[in-house]
Amino acid sequence: MLWFSLWHFPRRYEGSEPAFVQSVDHDLTLFFDQNAEAIQREVIAYWSSTELSPYFHQRMVSKKDGYKTLSLRWWSIEFYKNQCAFPILREWLRNRPDVLTLSINVLEPRTRISPHMGDTNGVVRGHFGIQIPEGLPQCGIRVKSETKAWKDKAWLWFTDAYEHETWNESETSRIVLLMDVIKPVFRTEKRRICAHVMMSQFLQKRQENWAWFQKVPPMILRLLARILMPLVYVRIWMLNFFKTY
Repeated sequence: MLWFSLWHFPRRYEGSEPAFVQSVDHDLTLFFDQNAEAIQREVIAYWSSTELSPYFHQRMVSKKDGYKTLSLRWWSIEFYKNQCAFPILREWLRNRPDVLTLSINVLEPRTRISPHMGDTNGVVRGHFGIQIPEGLPQCGIRVKSETKAWKDKAWLWFTDAYEHETWNESETSRIVLLMDVIKPVFRTEKRRICAHVMMSQFLQKRQENWAWFQKVPPMILRLLARILMPLVYVRIWMLNFFKTY
């Protein structure tokens, strides 16, 4: 059954999936195995010359601007301008409708992302190591009660719906590609998943930017979400049709 934090927050997700997922689509991982060094060079070159934007949810980051991202695809919205800087990833992404999100994520030195849970159980989230400065205990990720470290040019897959946290206590930036892949059982629900997550993040941004919005009762937020949901479906279509980003 599909689960969305939009309707259940602050209750935690209680599923039967493992915290860390051992494998996903072989064709997906094969591409990265075959092109790991080229992808790594492409991302590092961009990061070295361009300032990434801080993640909007700064309250869950221990240091100001300590967590930065660059989206190539965000819950099925295409970021065409950003994709142009990554020709290898752009060409591959065109043929992967099962990939809902692909972004570059940078966790700066001495920075932690506090425990949080994802927006849905409809995806498996993966981190592909681009620049991993240290192993445990200095640099790692905890999902539920399990803790693991990233590795350069390797995938680490986990169930994003569970509570998780990440940290980088080293002196060097940690860089990964973040990817959300829709679970095969939910592929017919792709539009619904993307719309619900977009609505959830829309409300989170309002809470981040407007202090008064944090006091709105959850029941009112959920009612507002149901009213606005049809507009989200239209917005996704329009953004891609007019190639806004």
